Amino acid sequence: MIKFYILVVGDEVLDGLVVDTNSLYLQEKIQSTGNTVLEIRKVRDESKAISNAVLDFLESNADILVCFGGLGPTYDDQTKQAIASSLNKNLSYYEEAKKTVLDYFKKSPYAKADEQQFYYPEGSKLIANPNGTAMGMAIEVKGKTIIALPGPPKENKPMIESLISKYFLKDKKYQKTFLVTGMEESKFEDKVTSLRKNVQDVGIISYPTTGYIRYIIKSYNKDAYNKVVLEFKELLKEYIFGEENMLPEEKLVKLLKEKKLTITAAESMTGGMFISKLINVPGSSSVVLESYITYADSSKAKILGIDLTLIEKYGVVSKEVAKEMVLGLSKISSADIKVSVTGIAGPSGGSKDLPIGSVWFGIMINDELYLYNDVFSGDRNLIREKASVRIMYYLIKLLENKN
Repeated sequence: MIKFYILVVGDEVLDGLVVDTNSLYLQEKIQSTGNTVLEIRKVRDESKAISNAVLDFLESNADILVCFGGLGPTYDDQTKQAIASSLNKNLSYYEEAKKTVLDYFKKSPYAKADEQQFYYPEGSKLIANPNGTAMGMAIEVKGKTIIALPGPPKENKPMIESLISKYFLKDKKYQKTFLVTGMEESKFEDKVTSLRKNVQDVGIISYPTTGYIRYIIKSYNKDAYNKVVLEFKELLKEYIFGEENMLPEEKLVKLLKEKKLTITAAESMTGGMFISKLINVPGSSSVVLESYITYADSSKAKILGIDLTLIEKYGVVSKEVAKEMVLGLSKISSADIKVSVTGIAGPSGGSKDLPIGSVWFGIMINDELYLYNDVFSGDRNLIREKASVRIMYYLIKLLENKN
């Protein structure tokens, strides 16, 4: 396992003017290749602060330092000078760095300040920048590697991709992602704890998010990894609704496309959140036909044709109303799948028999009807988010079980 140290340089980051997305992006790449981040540090555009961070890295047990920012042509771009100072090296002229600047500006003359970008600590190997003038650099010292990249994400992202095979991959790593839902996080942990106790050389890491949990299983030991993956799938088979590193909505849209199915929904308490998540996925226009927000009882009657006496008799949050909402959709939509959701998001409106967070779902796939009931915890928006994800879970499980 390779251990990384991340350094983000820039007054604009510490002053809150720019959000640091670089370290997050790099973290994901590091973890996806089976490695780890020991520390993330953010410093100002000050040579001493950068030097101190470099020296701390050299004294740490990290293997690679990746530094973002401070490679440009302005007076406050101090990263290269600070690295050189920390290593007791001089800055050397690099013809390939000059060529990068000339190619970028083409026929336009470069500014005097751009000449600063021609110099790097002696012994550096330069890293091509396809989208800017500042090349990156990598230098080996004391068995460690220091990598410096420009700050703009549009420049450093392709540069990071070019570095993965050389610097990120040490041993073959096996990794699998599972998406699970249907219980609270603590209950999943109770189940997974027994599995963790019986395995060695395998990591089982949970990443909770709203409405579901992402479990990542990873190891360098192929036999141990395969054994844990099989046991995990058996242990949580009824709760797993995805085995890819993708969002639930991406998974659902992918399934709908594969099966050439279309979908529509009538949403009450989720207020269009479910369909909105699907529409956020590129290409969803081929599967989403239309959507209805039937929030008020009157809209359920007007749009879906529900008899108001039914609502008075059973209550708007009921199996009967969820069913009639789906049946109402079948009269106005030609979609293959109809979905309804009705519930109590709070903070008021609950009762002992029907607490806040109670939700009824209706799903009709062609002519087959399915009804589900759940109770979610959290505030108003959290309940709506959880309900939207739970619909996806039910749909994914139903579609995967159909030929």
